[in-house]
Formats: sequence, structure tokens, C-alpha cells
Amino acid sequence: MKYRKTFRARLLILFLGGTLIPLLLLTAVLMSYFNNRFEKQSEQMMRNTLVSMQENLSNYAEELRDFSISLIGYTEVMDFYQYVNSEDYYKISDDYEYFLKHYHYRKVIQKLLIFSDSNIMGVGFAPLDAPDNAYHMAYKNMNISVTNDYPYRDAPWFESAIAANGNFVYISQNNWKDHAGSNHREPVFSVIRLARNISNQRSLGIIKVDASFPRLKEIFQEMDTGANSCLMLLDEQGEGIYT
Repeated sequence: MKYRKTFRARLLILFLGGTLIPLLLLTAVLMSYFNNRFEKQSEQMMRNTLVSMQENLSNYAEELRDFSISLIGYTEVMDFYQYVNSEDYYKISDDYEYFLKHYHYRKVIQKLLIFSDSNIMGVGFAPLDAPDNAYHMAYKNMNISVTNDYPYRDAPWFESAIAANGNFVYISQNNWKDHAGSNHREPVFSVIRLARNISNQRSLGIIKVDASFPRLKEIFQEMDTGANSCLMLLDEQGEGIYT
């Protein structure tokens, strides 16, 4: 009887040492392998997601940059910017010249806005030397609005554009308000840059191209980052553009 118990114990030891333990080790190795493989695949998927988002955001920003650059190519636009940045504009010594500058600028800017990307809402211009803070805003199918109660010189984006010295600056404005006096509020994503006189390179003011959020929102909604992660877009001041 004792011999049988010893024999059974030896068989159990042989089974554990020869079959069960190797099987457990093999299971552990396979689990480790597939976990590492899953993590690498997840990292690759996330990397592809970020690359795709970067390309979409770059294309979106490029549309705004191209629109901002295209303005400089029109004589009517640059003449208007130079005019509203000069003393002659505020003296209004010649009503006909005042009307003519506005008319030609409005005609060109409306054509550009109508045929531009649908997300572009309007173009603002903040003269550098304007004595009365006259901020000019052009919208699609609307007249040029001019307001003097917007202290744009105190706005961070104005200082950022001057410091950038002609380079593009991207900003966001939450609860953006139409400075023409409308109560309509909508978040916007803006590209701003310093405009200069092409002839003498004299600084004229800040061009600000405003775009609405729908396309930006679509780009983020197209990306699935999982339940435990999120993506944020920040401007150069660290302020959230989209979260």
C-alpha cells in the first residue's frame, strides 16, 4: 500500500514537472508575446491617427494661410489697408476718395470670401497707426463694418502678430462676438499676420482671417482615440483651440 502511494506521488511529480509547469510557462510566454504585439499595434494605430490628424489640420490651416496671402496680391486690398492706416482716412477730406476706397475693397473682398472655403467667416483688419481703434471687418454678402469700441491693441493676438514679424500666428477665441454689434456668438479659429506695404515694407496693420469650427470639429470626431485618451489642439500661447 505504501508502495502504491509513493508511485502515485512520483507520477504526480512527473506530470507536474513534465506537462503542467511547461504548459503554464508556455501560456505565460504566449500571453506576454501577444500583449507586446497588441501594444505595438495600438502604438502604430495611434501614430497613424496622429499623422492623419496632423495632415488634416495642416490642410485646414493652409487654406486660411493661402487666403491671407492672396489678399496681398490685390491692389485694391493693399490700397485700402494703406489708406485706413493713414491720416487722410480720419480727416475724410475727400468724401469721393473715401467712398471709392471702400467700394473697391468691398468688391474684391466679397468676391474672395464668396469663392473661398465655406468655413471662412470673414476678414478683419486692425490698422497699426489708427488713432481711434478703427477695426474693419468684412463678412460674406455684407458691407464693411467699422467699430471704434474694440480695443484690439490690448488683445493678445495683436501683440502676438507684431512679435511674429510677418509670420503666421494661430489663435482661438471662445464666445467670439461680432464686433459690428451683433449678438451672435460662435467660436472661431483665426490666422493672423502682420501686413506690410509691398513697396516700402512699412507695417500697415494686422490681417485676421476668421474661420468657424465645424470643419475643425469634424477632424477631431473622425479620430477614435479610445475611452481612456483624448486629443487637444493648443495655440501658441497654450490656450485650448479644441479639446
